[in-house]
Amino acid sequence: MWSAPGYARTLEKLNNVVGACKKLLKEKYFNGEKINVYICSAIVSMDFAVEDKKYWLKEMGINIPNENMIFVPYGQSKKKAIEEAGVIMLASGDFNHSASGYFDQ
Repeated sequence: MWSAPGYARTLEKLNNVVGACKKLLKEKYFNGEKINVYICSAIVSMDFAVEDKKYWLKEMGINIPNENMIFVPYGQSKKKAIEEAGVIMLASGDFNHSASGYFDQ
């Protein structure tokens, strides 16, 4: 159940997202510009959710600094969280409904 500790740790691997993140992390530069990889992921609003997502990312081999992880409670706008963080977003990941509005521009 999604509200139980460990739920995010059991999530299926999203091959396209994991592959894209790993490729960006490996490349480090694009057109001479340093690539800063950020993760923006929806979470349930439970105390354990962030740690579970961090564990999942580590298990998938996505090793980015904690400050490059943006966690957004389900039902809230990823677009708003990304803009507030001052991040230029290249790609979205988990549940598309939480990225609603971001690509409508």
